[in-house]
Amino acid sequence: MKQHKRIDIVGHVKLQVLLNLMAIPLFFGFWFLMALLTGINAFSMDLWQLWSIFILLIVFMVVHELIHGLFFKLFHPRDHVKYGYTKGMLYATNPGKLYKRWQFMIIGIMPLILITLALWGLFWIGVIHASVFILVAAFHAAGCAGDLYFEIILMFSPIGAMVEDTATGMTIYVKQ
Repeated sequence: MKQHKRIDIVGHVKLQVLLNLMAIPLFFGFWFLMALLTGINAFSMDLWQLWSIFILLIVFMVVHELIHGLFFKLFHPRDHVKYGYTKGMLYATNPGKLYKRWQFMIIGIMPLILITLALWGLFWIGVIHASVFILVAAFHAAGCAGDLYFEIILMFSPIGAMVEDTATGMTIYVKQ
């Protein structure tokens, strides 16, 4: 196997800036989509709802990484997933392990899907207000910019590619 592409988010400042800029349309796009789905077109909030947003964002940042870890374990059950924090980012990693392209895509997208569904469920059963749901879902989607960037890279990578998880990003390999 030969290296096709290496992506280092932690050590690449321009990429970090790009991902932060990408988060802005993600936030507003998710805000708009969730507002359409809920039928909400006006926001009002009290102090408790603001506090709920803050708490949910912190909880779901941790849950997001735990979901990545769960799927790392699903595809490599015997390996030890590492969790950490660097340069303003929480992360889950299983460095040095190879995954099929489709497996790494699942690992990357599942936090966005599962957390959005959990928030949707909390909204529909009445645990959280629509404005809390919309804002937390939009902030979380914006926070998934790096995962979505990886998804785009992997979509355009050769079928059959293998992906190595690294402590700072990923490396894609193809057959020679």
